[in-house]
Amino acid sequence: MNLYKLRVFKSSESPEQVNNNADGYLSVLESYFGKPTISKEQYLFNNQYSFLITIEETTNGKVVGGVRVHSRDFHKPLPLEILFNERNIIHNQILDYSGQVSELWNGPSASGMSFSNLLLKFSVAVGIELGLKVLYTLSSDISRRLMTNNNFELIESYMDKSFEQKWKFDLMKVSINNFLARQDIDNQIRTIYEAKRGILEYPTNKGAIFIDYDITIPEIIAFEKNLSLINNELYIQLINNPELIKTMNWRVFETLLANILETFGYDIELMQGTKDGGIDIIAFSNNDHFGKHKYLLQAKRWNNKVGIDVVKNVLFNHEYYKASKSCLVTTSKFTRGAWHLADNYKWQLELKEYNAIQDWIKSAWQIKNNL
Repeated sequence: MNLYKLRVFKSSESPEQVNNNADGYLSVLESYFGKPTISKEQYLFNNQYSFLITIEETTNGKVVGGVRVHSRDFHKPLPLEILFNERNIIHNQILDYSGQVSELWNGPSASGMSFSNLLLKFSVAVGIELGLKVLYTLSSDISRRLMTNNNFELIESYMDKSFEQKWKFDLMKVSINNFLARQDIDNQIRTIYEAKRGILEYPTNKGAIFIDYDITIPEIIAFEKNLSLINNELYIQLINNPELIKTMNWRVFETLLANILETFGYDIELMQGTKDGGIDIIAFSNNDHFGKHKYLLQAKRWNNKVGIDVVKNVLFNHEYYKASKSCLVTTSKFTRGAWHLADNYKWQLELKEYNAIQDWIKSAWQIKNNL
């Protein structure tokens, strides 16, 4: 059996592999466009929220192809955003929940294996695993058809002067929000993502090969779940630019709220990160006169209005957890029906909208800075 191994790992965990992948990528570009006019470090942006996908020969461990998937954190931009800023190009559609595919290549020894196509499919699967909605890429003439065949759409085109020969590159994107629900989804992407690990039979021009893969990414790796992520600089950014909270990653938003409650004097328990309507934070307080109290908080980092069904869910959890009081927080607004239902349970439930969160942020910042 002709077996290859596909690996997915965080870039910061293996700088040597990242460097080797970059060498392979730039050597391919150099064969088409000549030597780069800038250094490798300038061309290949460092992003700690990136994941490297490599294909190796199982016999000798030689890497024959690779790609990087960058995940955009609230204050960690994508490489292409840095590129646009350097060229004074304002691009305001790249928001949180976005990712970027970069450094896609396969070497001469893998000619005829269609590894670039396979790596791109795994990039989409990793994007889904990370909870991203959109993947962007910068595509050249040699990869444009590949991207188009995999549902990437053209946004804009630019001329690049990073190599001896000028070449046009396209900014392209593919929407992967609710990707698995689409009828025309690539069956291989579905297989890869739903299985997450296994052996994939893959047809090539040289006959079928088999890929041993594992794309399971622990959430604790994808988005660090600790309160140290929230610092004074973040508070200042949110106070000076209140709208930024609406593009914050959902897990960072929950962690911010946990940090605020901790600053207010509560003991907090940050629940496992899920996107299925569960309680996000449990807060405890101890009153000298009434004893211990337990509070539930559910966070909705939404742009659309939060409706009555979400309120019902929180009320159910309020009874299930036997909480003293519960709070539903959103970066958007609540529907009239949601407010009406909550009013009938005003001793059990509080609703907090965007403006209330801003008040919390300012109050917590003042406490932290002894103001």
